[in-house]
Amino acid sequence: MSDKLKNYLGFGIVVAVIVSVLLWFSFAESNLISLPFFGILATIIIIAIWALKRKMDSVKSGVPVEDELSKKLMHKAGYYVFLASIYVTLFIGVFEENIAEFFGFPMLEVHHVTAMIVLFLAISFMASYFYLSIKGNVE
Repeated sequence: MSDKLKNYLGFGIVVAVIVSVLLWFSFAESNLISLPFFGILATIIIIAIWALKRKMDSVKSGVPVEDELSKKLMHKAGYYVFLASIYVTLFIGVFEENIAEFFGFPMLEVHHVTAMIVLFLAISFMASYFYLSIKGNVE
Protein backbone atom coordinates (compact mmCIF):
# COMPACT_ATOMS: atom_id res chain seq x y z
CA MET A 1 0.00 0.00 0.00
CA SER A 2 1.44 3.36 -0.96
CA ASP A 3 2.00 6.18 1.52
CA LYS A 4 -0.55 8.42 -0.21
CA LEU A 5 -3.22 5.74 0.04
CA LYS A 6 -2.43 5.22 3.74
CA ASN A 7 -2.76 8.97 4.34
CA TYR A 8 -6.10 9.19 2.55
CA LEU A 9 -7.35 6.12 4.42
CA GLY A 10 -6.29 7.68 7.74
CA PHE A 11 -7.98 10.95 6.82
CA GLY A 12 -11.16 9.05 5.97
CA ILE A 13 -11.06 7.28 9.33
CA VAL A 14 -10.65 10.60 11.18
CA VAL A 15 -13.59 12.10 9.27
CA ALA A 16 -15.70 9.02 10.02
CA VAL A 17 -14.86 9.27 13.73
CA ILE A 18 -15.74 12.97 13.82
CA VAL A 19 -19.06 12.37 12.03
CA SER A 20 -19.96 9.44 14.28
CA VAL A 21 -19.14 11.43 17.43
CA LEU A 22 -21.24 14.36 16.22
CA LEU A 23 -24.13 12.01 15.45
CA TRP A 24 -23.78 10.35 18.84
CA PHE A 25 -23.78 13.74 20.60
CA SER A 26 -26.83 14.88 18.65
CA PHE A 27 -28.87 11.78 19.60
CA ALA A 28 -27.54 11.38 23.16
CA GLU A 29 -29.39 12.63 26.16
CA SER A 30 -27.86 15.68 27.78
CA ASN A 31 -26.81 13.81 30.94
CA LEU A 32 -24.66 11.35 28.95
CA ILE A 33 -22.29 14.02 27.65
CA SER A 34 -19.56 14.64 30.17
CA LEU A 35 -16.70 17.10 29.94
CA PRO A 36 -13.87 14.58 30.56
CA PHE A 37 -15.22 12.26 27.86
CA PHE A 38 -15.51 15.13 25.39
CA GLY A 39 -11.99 16.29 26.33
CA ILE A 40 -10.54 12.85 25.64
CA LEU A 41 -12.31 12.64 22.27
CA ALA A 42 -11.19 16.13 21.27
CA THR A 43 -7.60 15.35 22.26
CA ILE A 44 -7.56 12.11 20.26
CA ILE A 45 -9.00 13.85 17.21
CA ILE A 46 -6.48 16.72 17.45
CA ILE A 47 -3.57 14.28 17.75
CA ALA A 48 -4.84 12.26 14.77
CA ILE A 49 -5.23 15.34 12.57
CA TRP A 50 -1.78 16.61 13.54
CA ALA A 51 -0.14 13.22 12.85
CA LEU A 52 -1.88 12.89 9.47
CA LYS A 53 -0.87 16.41 8.46
CA ARG A 54 2.71 15.66 9.44
CA LYS A 55 2.72 12.42 7.43
CA MET A 56 1.15 14.10 4.40
CA ASP A 57 3.79 16.84 4.48
CA SER A 58 6.53 14.20 4.69
CA VAL A 59 5.13 12.28 1.73
CA LYS A 60 4.82 15.47 -0.35
CA SER A 61 8.39 16.55 0.37
CA GLY A 62 9.78 13.04 -0.19
CA VAL A 63 11.42 12.61 3.21
CA PRO A 64 10.86 9.56 5.39
CA VAL A 65 7.86 9.72 7.71
CA GLU A 66 9.91 8.84 10.79
CA ASP A 67 13.58 9.56 11.21
CA GLU A 68 15.85 9.06 14.21
CA LEU A 69 15.10 12.50 15.66
CA SER A 70 11.35 11.90 15.69
CA LYS A 71 11.86 8.48 17.30
CA LYS A 72 14.03 10.07 20.01
CA LEU A 73 11.42 12.79 20.50
CA MET A 74 8.70 10.16 20.88
CA HIS A 75 10.72 8.13 23.39
CA LYS A 76 11.73 11.12 25.50
CA ALA A 77 8.19 12.55 25.52
CA GLY A 78 6.88 9.11 26.50
CA TYR A 79 9.43 8.96 29.33
CA TYR A 80 8.27 12.34 30.67
CA VAL A 81 4.62 11.30 30.44
CA PHE A 82 5.38 8.05 32.27
CA LEU A 83 6.90 10.03 35.14
CA ALA A 84 3.99 12.46 35.09
CA SER A 85 1.51 9.57 35.22
CA ILE A 86 3.08 8.26 38.41
CA TYR A 87 2.88 11.63 40.11
CA VAL A 88 -0.64 12.41 38.87
CA THR A 89 -1.93 9.06 40.08
CA LEU A 90 -0.36 9.63 43.49
CA PHE A 91 -1.72 13.19 43.60
CA ILE A 92 -5.26 12.05 42.78
CA GLY A 93 -5.04 9.27 45.34
CA VAL A 94 -3.94 11.64 48.10
CA PHE A 95 -6.21 14.58 47.28
CA GLU A 96 -9.27 12.64 46.07
CA GLU A 97 -11.70 14.31 48.45
CA ASN A 98 -10.50 17.84 47.66
CA ILE A 99 -10.69 17.20 43.92
CA ALA A 100 -14.22 15.83 44.29
CA GLU A 101 -15.33 18.92 46.17
CA PHE A 102 -13.68 21.22 43.60
CA PHE A 103 -15.53 19.63 40.67
CA GLY A 104 -18.78 19.41 42.65
CA PHE A 105 -18.98 15.61 42.80
CA PRO A 106 -20.10 14.03 46.06
CA MET A 107 -17.40 11.42 45.57
CA LEU A 108 -15.13 10.60 42.66
CA GLU A 109 -16.06 7.45 40.83
CA VAL A 110 -13.55 5.20 39.12
CA HIS A 111 -14.48 6.32 35.62
CA HIS A 112 -14.01 9.98 36.59
CA VAL A 113 -10.53 9.29 37.92
CA THR A 114 -9.66 7.25 34.84
CA ALA A 115 -10.92 9.98 32.53
CA MET A 116 -8.93 12.65 34.38
CA ILE A 117 -5.73 10.60 34.22
CA VAL A 118 -6.12 9.74 30.53
CA LEU A 119 -6.94 13.33 29.59
CA PHE A 120 -3.97 14.68 31.56
CA LEU A 121 -1.60 12.14 30.02
CA ALA A 122 -2.73 12.87 26.46
CA ILE A 123 -2.36 16.60 26.95
CA SER A 124 1.00 16.25 28.69
CA PHE A 125 2.29 13.99 25.89
CA MET A 126 1.30 16.55 23.27
CA ALA A 127 2.85 19.38 25.28
CA SER A 128 6.13 17.56 25.95
CA TYR A 129 6.43 16.39 22.33
CA PHE A 130 5.86 19.91 21.02
CA TYR A 131 8.26 21.40 23.57
CA LEU A 132 10.98 18.89 22.73
CA SER A 133 10.47 19.36 18.98
CA ILE A 134 10.80 23.13 19.35
CA LYS A 135 13.80 22.78 21.65
CA GLY A 136 15.44 20.41 19.19
CA ASN A 137 18.01 18.87 21.55
CA VAL A 138 16.78 15.49 22.76
CA GLU A 139 20.07 14.02 23.91
